[in-house]
This record gives sequence, C-alpha cells and structure tokens, in this order.
Amino acid sequence: MNIKAVNIRLQQRNIKETSVLSAYAQHFNRLYLRLTEPFPNVTSESDRHASRLFAALMFVLALTTLLTQILPYLPTGEADGVFVAYFVSVVSMFVVMIIAYRMGRQGQYRAPALGISLLFIVVILIIAYPDAGLWELNLLAYTLLPLIIASMFLPISYCWGLFALFVGGLVVLDWLVPEITLLDLLLNVGTFVLIHFVLILVAAGYFRRIEASRVKQQVETEVLRVALAQEHDMNVLKDHIMSTISHEFRNPLAAILSATEMLQAYEDRMTAERRAELYERIYGQVHHLTNMVSDVMLIRRMQSGSLPIERTLIDVDEFITGIVREFETFTAPDHVYTIQCDSDVHEEYVDTRLLRYILVNLVSNAAKYSETGSPISIHVQHGQEWLEIAVSDRGVGISDEDRAHIFEPFFRGKNTNLASGTGLGLKIVKDCVDLHNGKIDFTSGATGTTFTLSLPLPIPAPQANKIHEFFR
Repeated sequence: MNIKAVNIRLQQRNIKETSVLSAYAQHFNRLYLRLTEPFPNVTSESDRHASRLFAALMFVLALTTLLTQILPYLPTGEADGVFVAYFVSVVSMFVVMIIAYRMGRQGQYRAPALGISLLFIVVILIIAYPDAGLWELNLLAYTLLPLIIASMFLPISYCWGLFALFVGGLVVLDWLVPEITLLDLLLNVGTFVLIHFVLILVAAGYFRRIEASRVKQQVETEVLRVALAQEHDMNVLKDHIMSTISHEFRNPLAAILSATEMLQAYEDRMTAERRAELYERIYGQVHHLTNMVSDVMLIRRMQSGSLPIERTLIDVDEFITGIVREFETFTAPDHVYTIQCDSDVHEEYVDTRLLRYILVNLVSNAAKYSETGSPISIHVQHGQEWLEIAVSDRGVGISDEDRAHIFEPFFRGKNTNLASGTGLGLKIVKDCVDLHNGKIDFTSGATGTTFTLSLPLPIPAPQANKIHEFFR
C-alpha cells in the first residue's frame, strides 16, 4: 500500500514537472513568435521563414552583446583611449544588430546581411593591421560571429565575393607591412578562413533549400492562378451560353413551333406555295440554330486546343469565289459582291475549314450590318510568305468605344441592335487567324468597315525538300 502511494506521488510530481516545463516552453514559444513575427508586407512563406530566423539570430546576438560586453563594462569614471575605443565598438555593434533585427522582420534580410558582412570584414582587416594599435581590443571573437550569421543569409556568389575581398585585404596588408608575412596574417585570423569556407557550404545548402521552396511556391501559385482564371473564363462562357440560349434560341424555336402548328392545323387548306414558305421558314430557323450550336462548339474546341491546322493545296481565289456565290444565291442575295485578286498565283497551302469560318463570318457581318443593295468587296493579295484578304462594306461601322472589345466572345456593338446575332462571329475569326499564327486588323468609319487578315504561308513541299537536301 505504501509502495503504491509512493508511486502515485512520483507520478503526480512527474506530471506537475512536465506541466511546468510545458508551460515554460509555451511561454518561450509565444515570446519567440512575438519578437520575430515578420511584418504584414512579408507574404511569401519562404521569405517569412528566412526573415524570422534572421531576426531571431540578430536579436540573440544583440542581447548577448548587451549582457556580456556593454552592461558589465559601463564606464564609471575616467577611461583610457583603448577602453573608449573598445566600448564605442561594442555599442556600435549592438546598434547595428538592432537595426538588422528590425530590417529582418520587414523581410529585408539580405541587404543588412550583406552590409554586416562587409562591415565586419573591414573591422577584421583593421584589427589585423598591427600599426593601428587595436590589437589590445581583442575584438576578433566578437566580429567573427556577426559575420558568420549574416553570411548564412547571402547567396553563394556573395559568399565567394566576401571571401575574395578578405583575401585581397590581407594581401594589401602584407604589402603595407612588409615585416609581417601573409602567412602570419592568415594564421592570426586562420579561424576565420576555415569558418568562412564552412559557411559557404552551409549558405549554399541553406539557400538552395530556400530558393527551391520559393520556386515551388511560385509555381504552385501560378498554376493556381491559371486554374482560377480558366475556371472564371469557363464560368463566364457558360453564363453567356445560357443567356444566349435563352435569348437567341427563343425566337427561332417560336417560329418553328408556329410554322409547325399552322401546318398541322391548316395544311389541307393551304396552297402549295404557302406550305413551301412554312417549310422554308422551319428549315431556315433550324439551320440558324445549328449554326449557333456549331459556333459555340467550335470556340470550345479552339480553347481546348483540339482543333489542329490541316493544310491542303487549293485554288484560293476559286475557293473564295465559291463562298461569295453562296451568299449571292442563298444567304444574302440583296448585295453587290466584287472579288479582286492582285496576283496570277492562285494555289496556296491553307486550312480550308478554318478559312471558310473566317470568310463566312466576315462576309456575313458585312451583309448583316449593311443596307440592302450596298456593295461588299473582297480583295485578295498573294505574296511569297503571306496571304492577305480584305473584306470591306458600307455598313454602320464600329464605334470608338467598341473597338477594344470587338473580338471578345458574345460582345455586340451598341449600333447593332437591329440585326440578330450571338456575338461569336468575330471571336471565331480571331481564333482561326491565331491558329494560323496570322494577324487581323480593321479600319472603320461612320459608314463602312474593312477587316484585313494576313495568313502566313508555309514553304511548299517541293521547295522544302530542296532546302532539306541542300543542308543535309
């Protein structure tokens, strides 16, 4: 029974001692965090880690200097010149450590580290000069420690530079004092040489870890930023698609429903011409809906990068003429179309699918936003490296405030309210030109707009083979 009571008391004492130690550890940790907490402007996690460590070391060094070198030797009366020089030196060291501690908490740990390293290298060289009369100060031990701590926070190239500066200073001292050899100087401060060499290795490993952490954090931040931007763009696109569906699909569906109901109810009493008119209306509206869905799917494929360029050799002028004939016959027959080609060379390697998207949208916009009967011209220029196509109209033009947004998806100018559309045409044109690594520009006035696109032409296969054979 007594043994159990003793064990219980020992356990209680151990628990009490452990709790006391834990309380002291918590107090020390809170004090450490409070004294070394970086300022709010330090946002990088790696910078916060380095700033906290640098500030903690500078604070400990300043406190050690204060307790061991200043307070015990406060002058109580008259003092000789050597003591005054010594006291001023250690007080200056204390002030420098406090300033470095403050700058470290602000995240500026490299600048004070470099300043401290340069300062104390100069101090060491002054001490090593025998005619200066400072040998009695015996500051070498107190100048090495700040130099070592500060150099730990410098890149490896800076450490080699400090080492070269120190060796160069010793060579100068050897030249100034011929009676003292360079070997004597090195032996006098040989500890510094050895410690600084080890310091370079420590600094290299430390900053390799810090820089790796910083680069990793930057990469993760950039990946997250790109993902958020893509998600935001996707949400905007979905919102636009939903609004477009609710707005642009309503009228075609209403027209289809109306024509279908009329055919269902009165087909037996309609003339053949009337039935053909209703069927043509249904076909036109279905075609319009199909085109809108195709435009949205095309933009999605372009954004995902799943629409490669497939070039084939075609007669470009004949291809453009065929598209214009479709507009003259079916799509917009109430306009005057002219095609002008400035070269006898007609065959080029182009992606007919993307080129069709470009021309159909440009000519469609020219016809849609121009008065009935107005001219629409297509100007084609063939060069050795570029194919240039210009589409001009006499329409409503593009206002100055709309110019910056004209290629954005679902954007429609303020002067286009009378014509229906989704605002996807010019976006498709711009993406198709970008897939070709081409350029597109426009000029517009009060009446009329000209879109000019330049598509780079690849080297034809026979010519490319000749070049390959030449350099092989």
